[in-house]
Amino acid sequence: MDDIPENLQLLFTMLTKQGYEVRRVLSGKQALNVVKVEPPDLILLDIRMPELDGYEVCQRLKADETTQNIPVIFLSALNETFDKVTAFQVGGVDYISKPFQLQEVIIRVENQLNLLEMQRKLEKKNKELELVNKELEAFGYRVSHDLRNHLNVINSIIYLLSKKHGQKLDNVGLKNLKILEDERKRENSYH
Repeated sequence: MDDIPENLQLLFTMLTKQGYEVRRVLSGKQALNVVKVEPPDLILLDIRMPELDGYEVCQRLKADETTQNIPVIFLSALNETFDKVTAFQVGGVDYISKPFQLQEVIIRVENQLNLLEMQRKLEKKNKELELVNKELEAFGYRVSHDLRNHLNVINSIIYLLSKKHGQKLDNVGLKNLKILEDERKRENSYH
């Protein structure tokens, strides 16, 4: 996005030779409309533009949930520290001063696109991990539920054995039954 057609043409030629698909936009308002229709992977943005300057365009992009994660590289003739700091404060990820070196622009674009690709892969892996965690939680719940049911059956049998046949057991049997009853009571205290 630049209001100077010559700058746009130079960047367009340079980036298309590198294999990038490039769209050219001459104003901030036009840029916001184009981005909403088909969001790009990256934006090169001039600061001084008619109607809306680059700072305002970037702020609006960052305020919109559908465009807030698009990396914005400012490309400007403004070289004061204030201008660069402002560009980062409104959401820019990089700043290239004009006149720019073509190789520098290419490297910075590649770096930002590589970071974006890594971020997308990380987000995909996180979603996959969330799904696996949900499946593990569901599995754990089922196993816990099934185990609890089996323990309830075992506890009932221990209780019945103790009441019905406890008096008939020898010392070893009573000792073992006591261990089972203590375990049953301990298990019940957890639930």
